This record gives sequence, structure tokens and C-alpha cells, in this order.
Amino acid sequence: MSELSVAENIAKIVDEVGQDIGLPAHKIHRIIKSNAVIKLSVPLERDNGDVMILDGYRVQHNNARGPYKGGLRFHELVNEDEMIGLATLMSLKCALIDVPLGGAKGGVTINPRDLSADELKKLSVNFADVLAPYIGQDVDIPATDVNTNSTIIDWMVEAYEKHASKHDEAKATFTGKSLDNGGSKGKEMSTGRGGIVVTKGLFDEMGRRAPDRPSIAVYGFGNVGYAYAKLASDYGWRIQGLADSRGGIVTDEEGGLDPELTMRHKKSHGVQAGIYCMEGVCETHLGEEIDLDKFLAQETDVLVLAALENTITKKNMRSIKAKIIVEMANDAMSQEVHDFLSKNGVIVVPDILANAGGVAVSYLEWLQSKSDEQWEESEVNRQLTDIMLEAFHSVWDRGAAKRITLKQAAFQIALERLAKSI
Repeated sequence: MSELSVAENIAKIVDEVGQDIGLPAHKIHRIIKSNAVIKLSVPLERDNGDVMILDGYRVQHNNARGPYKGGLRFHELVNEDEMIGLATLMSLKCALIDVPLGGAKGGVTINPRDLSADELKKLSVNFADVLAPYIGQDVDIPATDVNTNSTIIDWMVEAYEKHASKHDEAKATFTGKSLDNGGSKGKEMSTGRGGIVVTKGLFDEMGRRAPDRPSIAVYGFGNVGYAYAKLASDYGWRIQGLADSRGGIVTDEEGGLDPELTMRHKKSHGVQAGIYCMEGVCETHLGEEIDLDKFLAQETDVLVLAALENTITKKNMRSIKAKIIVEMANDAMSQEVHDFLSKNGVIVVPDILANAGGVAVSYLEWLQSKSDEQWEESEVNRQLTDIMLEAFHSVWDRGAAKRITLKQAAFQIALERLAKSI
């Protein structure tokens, strides 16, 4: 039997947890169904004059608690099903951390590394143009996601300005902007920081069962994986391994790996358009090279999943030896895989909680843009920490009281809050 799709996996969880907490069938159905699934044709003129018509999507899942909110990604695997599942997850994530936003997700089916810098800008501008009728500062607020960043969002803001009624409205319609264009301090590290806050909260609750100096293996060494590894290293935790899609490195040295040095090496070995790293972690000689299957199967206190969906599957779940898994990527494992690992004593910190720091600071950026303010990074980090700790403790307490997994507890709380607003 094949792995469930993203949308099928999220729908299955919503249905099962919704029934467990006694939600009426009609409310479960409304939460599973998206309000709008928007299919878009995105033109792109290549440098050689050829014109491509790309598939674009924007799924607006539910706005019962506030405006739609969710990232835009450029990736060759972007499809309608993935967008539906991730938009649903975003609605639940916003409900769990209790911010007044709903869920959305969007993207274009393209490998951006195949594009020149000029083509990438054209794609960003054209996508913003076709999205314009469906978004707005109090309607739907896109953000960065896989293969998009502040440079791309700035291009989109500029393109959207001609559709907005006033200049400031365009900036409040997007989050993930550069600091010079009204972005929030602390945004770049926010998803990783939120994951660290939750992981530290978990260690505190574990008490004597928590490792004195935890070993950390991070699978997915992009922006989120780097931020998590960097902050974990700053805490004094030992970075045992770092990996991306091209391979990984591990070390048995007491000092562990240096995330900053590894990232500098990765970036220095080739970039395209000044934006995308072309070389992998595996190109560095700062540690022993290891293939990805062995990387996931290594013995470590914490395995951080910061790549794409379905990293751990039914094929490799029996090889997992980590004591704790932190899902920094959305839908990094199916419900069946989660249940298998949990029954075998692995603590899984679910994506709906672990990676919510990004949307928390997106919310804070939205507030700053609407009031034409830019807060100090210390203030942003303080509010992020408060939001994430409150969410974590609500999940931990629910899980402990009911003797259920953190994932079950998180989805129960999120569904209860969302159902109240429908």
C-alpha cells in the first residue's frame, strides 16, 4: 500500500481526532474541505524568448478565525493535493498557537534552480499579478516558503502595489519581506527559533529523563534547518549531523559540527543568481560523509526533520533510532508512521507545533506592517517565545492528562478552537 498524499493524511487525522473529541460530522467535513481551490496559469518568458505557461495554485482553506495566511513555494512537486493538505495544516497551526489567522498555501510547479535571475524575477512578478485578485492585507496574506525568500517577496510586493489601493497596503499583504522593505526583525530565524523553544520546553518537562547535552541530527540544511542547528549549537547542544538532499556529514568529535562554518562552505561552493545554493552539505570535509538512509537511521537524541514531506516512510521507519523527532517540515511522516514510532517509545513533536514559529512571526510582521512599525528583534523574539511556550504547555498538559501523544493533543486543541469559530 502506497503512502497517503498530504491532503489524504491531514484529512485522515482531522477525521479521527474530530471524532475522538466528539465534533459533529458536519463540522469535521467543513474543516476538511477548503473554502477555495484557485488554479492559475502563470506565464513566463524565458531568456531565449520562449514562453512557458506554468501551473500555479492558491488554496484558501478556512478564514473563520481571521484572514487566510500561508506561504508560496516554487518547486517541481507543487500540486493541488499538496496545497490543499498544507493549507488545512496552516489553519490548524494558527488555531493551535492562537493567532487570529486562517490557513492558505500556494505555489508554482517549477524548479527555480533551472531559471536565471531575470527569469526568477519575471516568475515572481507574474505570479503576484495573477494572485492579485485573491489576496489583500485583510483577505489573504502570502509569505515565504520552500524556495522563496525575502528577495522574491519584495519583487511580489512591488508587483502587487499597482493592484493595491494604497502603498502601505501592499506591504501588509505579504510577510517575509526584507528588513529594508518593512519586514520583521527575527523573521529569518523564526521557524528554527520556535522549534528550539519547543524542544527546550520538552527537555524541561522531561526532567531527569532529558539528556544532559543532547546530540542533534538535522535532516534538511536550508534556512529552517540551519536556524535550528545554529541556535541549538548556541545552547551548547552537540550537532552530531547535518544533511541536505545531496547527502550529509556526521562527526563523533565531542565538539560536534559547526553549523555556521558548514553553511559558509555550502554557500561558497556555488550559487545561482546569488540566491540558491548549488552545492550540498556533503561537499564539505568538515565531517564524515554519510548517505541519507544511514543519516536518518543514526543513533541520536534528537532527529530534526527540516526537509520536505514524507521523509520517514513505512519503508524506513523501522530503522529509526532517534529518541526524539522534531518535525520542522510539514507532514514529514504519515499518521501510520507516527503511530508506529510513538508505540516504540519515540517522542514525536508534531509539525503543527514544532514549526509554528514561522507563522507566529509572520503574524507579528503583519501587525507591524499594518501599523507602519518595525519592532526590535528582542521584542519579536520575546513575543515569539511567549506564543510558542504557551502553545507547547497547552499541548504537553493535554497529552499528560489524557495519556495521548503530543500530536493527538495538538490536533485536539486546534480542532476545538477552529470548530468554535465555524
